[in-house]
Amino acid sequence: MCRLQPACEDNIEIYFSFQQIFLRKIFQKVMTSKKRLKQFIDFKGLDYYPFEMKSGLSNGALKKATGVSSTSLEKIHNAYPELNMDWVITGRGEMLLLKEQNIEESCSSLTHAELREMIEDKRKIIKELELKLQQLTKKNQLI
Repeated sequence: MCRLQPACEDNIEIYFSFQQIFLRKIFQKVMTSKKRLKQFIDFKGLDYYPFEMKSGLSNGALKKATGVSSTSLEKIHNAYPELNMDWVITGRGEMLLLKEQNIEESCSSLTHAELREMIEDKRKIIKELELKLQQLTKKNQLI
């Protein structure tokens, strides 16, 4: 158990920060544009077909052996403006655009159901992270 509780909390925060940076660097090197798109599709709770249909892509376009064309990326961007295309192409940045100037533009094209779905997804992520934090805090107290 930590004698200096605030110091332990700072150490946990630093640990999480370094772990997040490290994992992000690994994924940036390993993941391709198609894998990042698959991650976004999973995040949205979709399968390939509805994603391709909403984007205006042909059925199976993302399962082909070839890369993703600039035309396909443009169609995806038009259908999902909240998706950070720099992240899709290079792996840099966050999956979703969260900058204040992009929020209004991104949200204006979303339906209320999609917004509710995104909020619920965020709530699930928050609950999972809170659970992980509790587990690590308990583990840290045992040390």
